[in-house]
Amino acid sequence: MAIVRRRLSRDTNRGPPPMAVSSTTCTGKTMLWFNSNRVPAGRWPFLNAARVGLCDLEEGLIERLDLTEGTGTVVITGCMQAYRQAVVVRVLDLAQATVATWNAGFTLGAIVSARALLETIAIFHSFLERAKALAAAKDWDALES
Repeated sequence: MAIVRRRLSRDTNRGPPPMAVSSTTCTGKTMLWFNSNRVPAGRWPFLNAARVGLCDLEEGLIERLDLTEGTGTVVITGCMQAYRQAVVVRVLDLAQATVATWNAGFTLGAIVSARALLETIAIFHSFLERAKALAAAKDWDALES
């Protein structure tokens, strides 16, 4: 069993854009970014770091995911990889929704999208921590349930 994702063409020119641009290129896809008239004046280095991090996440998406990992049967690590991929896609989508609503002037929509983004990251972190503890305890039955 496999999950297939279409890979976007890669763009190797990922140098940092000028601060507060409206779009940037990431894996051949134009990613929305904050319009300069919607960002208060000043230095905001975390915005560029966030953009680079989102591009890295997108580049890390797997084109074809094998849930069996070559074993012929679905394995827990393959399922966890599929869950990870789904969460990363959601993170990318929520980040884009946050930017789009902010740029459109819908502050409340941007806040709701940003909150959903933080909740998604928190839930995934919690899942990883629980899975790590179960794996360390070699409790494979609990890990599979």
